[in-house]
Amino acid sequence: MTPAEWLDQLEHIDGALPITMSAMTRSWEGAVYKMTGDGERPCIYMVGKMPTNAVNLCFRFPDDDRDWFVGTYFQEELSTLEPHQLKYHPFGKTWTLHPWTHEEDLDHHQDRKCKRIEARITWN
Repeated sequence: MTPAEWLDQLEHIDGALPITMSAMTRSWEGAVYKMTGDGERPCIYMVGKMPTNAVNLCFRFPDDDRDWFVGTYFQEELSTLEPHQLKYHPFGKTWTLHPWTHEEDLDHHQDRKCKRIEARITWN
């Protein structure tokens, strides 16, 4: 099962499409989808080890002026998961990106500014 297929089975997720995201000489398989329920917003679900210090990074995509930040992450090895954890983490290590949609910059109130990384999405 692909990440997009798995996401499409979940409640409050719509229209998951398979992608590959490339940034910093690495690439990750994943999916782009819409979260629904309490409003509708886009998200990116990535499978694999997230970049070092990813919580201090934000990603920028061509033709999109928003900063995309790490919203959630799970970085446990698949082989160490208990059966009840596999229901929610069937791929092991994963992380999600969410667009910053407020007027102030993402790092406006932080002493340390986010490092903005150029990224690219390829539709699979």
